[in-house]
Amino acid sequence: MKKILILSLLIFGLVAVAGCKPSTGGNSIFLNNNNPSNEAASGNSNQTANANLDNANAATNPNSPVSTFVMPGTTTAIPISEITDTRYLELVNHEYGMNSEPDRNLIVDAWPAVPVSTRDITLHISARTAVSELFDAARSDNSIGTFFVSSGYRDVSTQEQLYNGGMDRALVLPPGHSEHHTGLGIDILALEIGQFELANTPEGRWLANHSWKYGLILRYPENKQDFMGIAYEPWHFRYVGQPHAFYMWENDMVLEEYIEFLRETRGYTIAYNGLEFTVLYQEPTDGMLNIPANCSFTVSNDNLGGFIITTPLY
Repeated sequence: MKKILILSLLIFGLVAVAGCKPSTGGNSIFLNNNNPSNEAASGNSNQTANANLDNANAATNPNSPVSTFVMPGTTTAIPISEITDTRYLELVNHEYGMNSEPDRNLIVDAWPAVPVSTRDITLHISARTAVSELFDAARSDNSIGTFFVSSGYRDVSTQEQLYNGGMDRALVLPPGHSEHHTGLGIDILALEIGQFELANTPEGRWLANHSWKYGLILRYPENKQDFMGIAYEPWHFRYVGQPHAFYMWENDMVLEEYIEFLRETRGYTIAYNGLEFTVLYQEPTDGMLNIPANCSFTVSNDNLGGFIITTPLY
């Protein structure tokens, strides 16, 4: 496991952040908000903070992570119903089914923004942006071939057909338990390379080593098969955003391990690509979350009753 210098926040409740990026409007913002339509879909007008978060998700090597001292500050108790839940870190697997359908306003056509196997493929808009940037970087690398999306958002009925259609159960999850239901799960293949051949090619290795830069994680890695209970899938990626993808890649974590880490430590601070972030874990009290006052932030539920609050610092 790669080493990373982290200051864990060993607290029970939310610790607010002094010196955070001020909010200029709206309660929450979407990480990797490069597409103007993403802002419209979220109803958020925090353009200054969005620009800074875009920089954090740019396709450049991150600065070395450093621990950061987090000062207590003012918090505001906000009803969960008034907070935009990005659902980027919502756990969907064998044990935990999707708790509700995604916002259909955020499920968009993948093509022509990214190459696809069929033009009816759709993705969550943030996942599409991330994949588009990933593919742009791949095109600039002349040593690898051309990538395309072979599967994105999938409704429950389609999943049921796959699950009951004789497909290897080690490669398909029951209806209601597939990440494809979220629109954040993406299958990526390369031209003229078979699905099961991808892992042992330069293309497969490139995806595994570069996807995290764009907020994507390899969801079912080879060394986690026993833990995950699902076969190695070098083609299946999940959008989680930054700095989460970076932290998971650095520490060889799958999403289940990352959420457990957050539940145990209550959070951490990290420097990534010129910005510092505080990532905090909190269970709601009486339907309320304590949010850093006058700060930009994103919130995602974890599907286990908790929420992850991500705040960019100065």
